[in-house]
Amino acid sequence: MQGWFYSTPKASPDWPNIFYILSAIGNFKDFGKAQDIFGSYATNHWERWLKPTMPSDAHLIWVLLARPKSRGFIKLADANPMSKPIIQPAYFSDTGDEDVEALIDGLEFLVKMYEGTKAFQVAGARMNPVPMPGCENYIFKSRRYFECVVKTLPQTIYHPSCTAPMGKVGDPRAVLDSELRVIGTRGLRVADASVMPVITNANLNAPTIMIGERAADLIKASWLPRF
Repeated sequence: MQGWFYSTPKASPDWPNIFYILSAIGNFKDFGKAQDIFGSYATNHWERWLKPTMPSDAHLIWVLLARPKSRGFIKLADANPMSKPIIQPAYFSDTGDEDVEALIDGLEFLVKMYEGTKAFQVAGARMNPVPMPGCENYIFKSRRYFECVVKTLPQTIYHPSCTAPMGKVGDPRAVLDSELRVIGTRGLRVADASVMPVITNANLNAPTIMIGERAADLIKASWLPRF
C-alpha cells in the first residue's frame, strides 16, 4: 500500500519532500530478522528493537526522503568489466544536514498524527515504546532521539536513480545526451531511472516506464527512415 506526502516546514507545500509508505504488517516472530536481512544490518537492530513487543498488532510506516539533497556515486573499480563497481550512497552527506532535519520533521509529524488524532487513538495507536538500540541515552521522542534513529537505520528503498544523468554535451556530470545516447559512443542508449538528472518525488515505476516508451520512440525515429 502506498501512502501520502508531507512538506516539512522548509519545503514548498507544492513540492513535498517526505513520502510515507504504509505497511499493514503485524509484529510476527521473524519480522525483525527479515528487516535486518532486507536492509543488510549486521547489528540486528530491527530484531533487538522489535523483540520485546512480540507478538503484537503493528502498523509499519516507512518515512522516506522524496527529494534527498545528498548525492552518492557509482564508479568502475577498474578496466575489468567483470569487477564489481564501487557503490557509495553517501547518505546524509549534504551540507547543512537538510536530509536529516527533513526526516526528523517527518517522524515528528507522523507520531503527532498517530498519537494525537481521534481516528488513530480509537485503535490505541502509539509509537513503539522500546527505545532504538544505540539511542537509549537520548530523551525518548526528542529531536536528538529521532536524529539517532534516522542515522542508525538508513537505507535505500527500491529505486536508486540519477547515476547516468542526461545533460548537455560538455557538462562533466552528464553521461547521456537529450536522446538517451551515451556521450562519446555510438549505438548505445540507456533507458532506466539512472537517466534522470534529478529524482522525481514519488515512486519511480511510472516515470521509468515513460522513459522506456520515450526511448522506443527515439530508436524508431532514428532507424525506421533507413529502411
